Amino acid sequence: MTTVIPGIELGVKTERLEASATALVECLANFVRKEGYLGAVNQNYNGSFSFLTSPTTRVSGRASYLDQPSPERPLAVNGVLISPARLSQQAYGGSGGWLISERLGSSIQYDYSRYDYSPPTVSTNTTNAFNIGLTYELENGSLSQATLTAGLARYSFDSAAQQSLADNYYLTVGANHNFSERWRVSADAGGRYTHSNYTLFSQNAGFSPASVKDGLGFVAHLALNYHTDRSSADLIVKHDLEPGSGSTAVTNTTAVYLTASHRYSEVLSTSLTAGYTKRTTGQINPAIQGANEDIVSISPGVSYTATPDLTAGVSYTYTRTFYGAPSSDVYQNMVYVGLTWKRNLFD
Repeated sequence: MTTVIPGIELGVKTERLEASATALVECLANFVRKEGYLGAVNQNYNGSFSFLTSPTTRVSGRASYLDQPSPERPLAVNGVLISPARLSQQAYGGSGGWLISERLGSSIQYDYSRYDYSPPTVSTNTTNAFNIGLTYELENGSLSQATLTAGLARYSFDSAAQQSLADNYYLTVGANHNFSERWRVSADAGGRYTHSNYTLFSQNAGFSPASVKDGLGFVAHLALNYHTDRSSADLIVKHDLEPGSGSTAVTNTTAVYLTASHRYSEVLSTSLTAGYTKRTTGQINPAIQGANEDIVSISPGVSYTATPDLTAGVSYTYTRTFYGAPSSDVYQNMVYVGLTWKRNLFD
């Protein structure tokens, strides 16, 4: 597979406004065993802004669009192997933050996303998510904060064979602390209530009666970060509900991610990414059989900066998805050789 990705990024940054827009066109040429040549052109557009309306108030917004008629779908994207299909994705969101006092701050956020999968797996995933939060500095000027977050989300899935809907409500409490300039930790945990329903369609009987379930669960997130001038490492552990990936509305997800990098010199650096993800739907609604798998992945890489504008890199990625009996496991080995050239259009 050969990929060429021309793109442009525009940005502006002032004391009050920070905005950026990116457009990428990904041209792929694939030679697939037994299929011959397969080509595709993916389009990816992103935009965001953040504006300080007053010394105590900030608003931000974001939007993205992805058109991906790729003949192959990497497992690392969503953990589910999808047959050659066109993916169209759009996402929008906005947020605001206010300082109520010197120690107390508040936030509000809304996000919308829609994934459309074209034949042979015609389906649509839609997510509407809303949350509000409070942060409180434990001491004036300290590096420690306490957090409180409440939110709700609606996940829907629609296809010719099935329909599912899940409403999720959650409340978490947490804290974050900077131990030093190098170490930072943040964590939160809480409970959730989920109401879900699911219907199946058959040619003989049409849509079956809806299967409805109400359930309780827990939510937890942990992030540990280490950063210096030359090295960085980030460990993320989470247990939460997440949108499905073309086969169901929502999945119960437990994941562990590790990313690390080290710069040996001004021109040579290495990186490592590893992860484990477990996705299930049975605990949300036993009737849903759309996604039950374990995914493991690891990706080491090395990059060399030839000039300030030109960078070369090599990486290897191994991903394996365990579906469990009777389905077979699926694995992917990918070696990536990349050459990146960037040029400032405006000085």
